[in-house]
Amino acid sequence: WDAATQSVVSNKKEVSAWTKLFGESIGQMAARLTEFYSLRTVIFAVGSQFREAISGAIDFNQNIRDIAAIAGSSRSEMEGLGTSILKIAKDSRFSANEVSGLMQVLAQAGIKARDLGEVSSVVGQFATATASKPEVAADVFTTSLTVFKKEASESTVIANALTAALNNSKLTTEGLATAFNYLAPQAAQFGMTME
Repeated sequence: WDAATQSVVSNKKEVSAWTKLFGESIGQMAARLTEFYSLRTVIFAVGSQFREAISGAIDFNQNIRDIAAIAGSSRSEMEGLGTSILKIAKDSRFSANEVSGLMQVLAQAGIKARDLGEVSSVVGQFATATASKPEVAADVFTTSLTVFKKEASESTVIANALTAALNNSKLTTEGLATAFNYLAPQAAQFGMTME
């Protein structure tokens, strides 16, 4: 009986040692898998950010080309547009692509390439001051410019008047855009000024 008991105890110790070793191996494997999946997640996140940055750069480049084509700008003016967009984006709460959308609306409304940088900056400040979307702000601005026969050199005056009108009322830029579409032409026909 003693030999049988010793054999069982010996086998139990051996099984216990193997179980302990196996458990440690599984634990190490789980730790390595966790490290692998953490690293994999970081790599995919970095890759995703890299893809988004490249995509944004391509979109930005295409936006500049679209604006240049609409405005009929020269190569040097086109380079200046890119610089202006980046400066406005840096100085405002808008992305470069939002600023380029604003600039495209201005170009479509007939703002000359030589004036686009300055006018876009003023309209960007107007959009910021009124918490508006850049393209909507550009739409309201260009409607005012066209209907009241203003020049691009009067951008600051126009933007200040629009900002005051919006900030001293419950109107939003979107609401003003809708109202301008219906009322601004009639107001101009009756000789009313924008101010």
